[in-house]
Amino acid sequence: MKKKNALASGYCYSYCMRCKWYSVCPMRRFEREGRIGNEWNRKYCSGNYEACVRYRKEEAGIPHQDILLPDGSFLPAGGDRVN
Repeated sequence: MKKKNALASGYCYSYCMRCKWYSVCPMRRFEREGRIGNEWNRKYCSGNYEACVRYRKEEAGIPHQDILLPDGSFLPAGGDRVN
C-alpha cells in the first residue's frame, strides 16, 4: 500500500509519522484511562493528524478545551467511553 493511500484511509503503518503534539496531547491520557478507544490514535494521532481539529487549532494558536476530540466533538461528562 502506498503512503498516500494509508494516510487517506486514516490509518498509519510503520512509515507514517506521528503528530508532533502527541507527547502533550490529552488524547493519550484519555486512551490510557479507557475513556476513548485506540481507533482515535490510529485515525488521527498516528494517521492523518492534519485532519485532527485539535492539531489544526494548536497550529493556529487557537485555545481549545482538553475535552475537544479530534473530530470536533467533545468527550462526554461522566466518564462515558467514546469509540
